[in-house]
Amino acid sequence: MYRPVRLAAGEDHLDTEILQILVAVSDAIHAATDREQLLQALSSGIRSLGFDSFHLSSRKHDRNSLVVEPTLATFPEAFLKDYEHLGWAEVDPITERVFASSERFVWNTLEHGYPEVRKQSFVDFMRSLGMATWMVSPKHHPDGAVSGVAMLSFEPHLVRRSHQLAAAIVTDASLAKAEMLGLSSGISADEAIALRLLSTLQVEILKWMAEGKSNPVIATITGNSERAIRYHVSEILRKFGVATRQQAIVIYRTSKGSIPQLP
Repeated sequence: MYRPVRLAAGEDHLDTEILQILVAVSDAIHAATDREQLLQALSSGIRSLGFDSFHLSSRKHDRNSLVVEPTLATFPEAFLKDYEHLGWAEVDPITERVFASSERFVWNTLEHGYPEVRKQSFVDFMRSLGMATWMVSPKHHPDGAVSGVAMLSFEPHLVRRSHQLAAAIVTDASLAKAEMLGLSSGISADEAIALRLLSTLQVEILKWMAEGKSNPVIATITGNSERAIRYHVSEILRKFGVATRQQAIVIYRTSKGSIPQLP
């Protein structure tokens, strides 16, 4: 019934094989510079962990959009197409659990049955598509939005604790990279507040940063010293709670009207 998973050193820690896989996947995610490269990195990575397909969704506020509007996904097309058409979000036990808790979990279609006809029909629908074992890692945001990665196997198998931990690490890395690449669906409430804490000069500096201008060039454009620009850039990063210019730029580009307008 179960596809065997190699585990050289027990279930209580990450073994050498899993660590090697994580290094390779992390390197590929880090090196990704666009959507396609991140898609390829994740597709290869989840296969290394024993899964066949994945679904990454970022900052969604309802169960339907979490599934039918993925940031990146290789799930069966028939599943994504029929999910909204048949209204499965109303009875989906997986997304119900995702919105209820941020704890990662394994879900197997062969191990779940429900007395409710519609809910059981959804499970049968997944079985008909060969969707067997799910490894789901949700992430909850302060504004109520939910992100996460679901890894899917078309064969029922036991997911060892080491693989669950590895999946959680890959989830964190891939969601962070998706946001850095500007693939997420928007900014959080905290980020929107941070945008409004910026001074007029800092908004202008951020605008030039997003256009690829260096600190010396921004200093010349704004009539400030390079030292002043460095200070304001560091303040922008501090207010956003990020470590790099690229992360700040992503927030700016996905602000969707939340950023104060220049006079």
